[in-house]
Amino acid sequence: MDNAGPAAETFRMLSVATLLKLVLATLSVVVLLYAMKMRPFRYHLEPLCLAACALYAVNRWLVKPHVASEFLRGHFNDLLLIPCALPLVLWLQRRLGLRAHDGAPSFAEVAGHLAVWAFLAEWIGPRWLHRGVGDAWDVLAYALGAISALLAWRMKPISAQ
Repeated sequence: MDNAGPAAETFRMLSVATLLKLVLATLSVVVLLYAMKMRPFRYHLEPLCLAACALYAVNRWLVKPHVASEFLRGHFNDLLLIPCALPLVLWLQRRLGLRAHDGAPSFAEVAGHLAVWAFLAEWIGPRWLHRGVGDAWDVLAYALGAISALLAWRMKPISAQ
């Protein structure tokens, strides 16, 4: 163990606490969506997309300006990237003839968009556009949100099992 001092140890503890919050939030979303008996995929009208967009707006404009929580200020909205944006992108791809079906997003679609957006937001943006800071915690939040969304979109309703 290094002798970096109490500030470094506090930072390490905050990082672990942030990771635990991300995991718990992700699991909560998955359990909630499983209980909702999701309908077939409906792009931007998908309940998960609508809920994620509403949560994003509330956090962005009503909560973040008034709280000091590192999680709510820095990572909560990152969890919502795939649930908010992917249905809209897939809808556009379908309308342009780039997507051949109206089914729930596949693992490849979710993983591909996750990789592209993480690369753009955490590497291209900070280095070329000088916007934001590349942050591995953000990528982890994107990934946890993507996993939750994929599970919700691909899970069969309780009544169909």
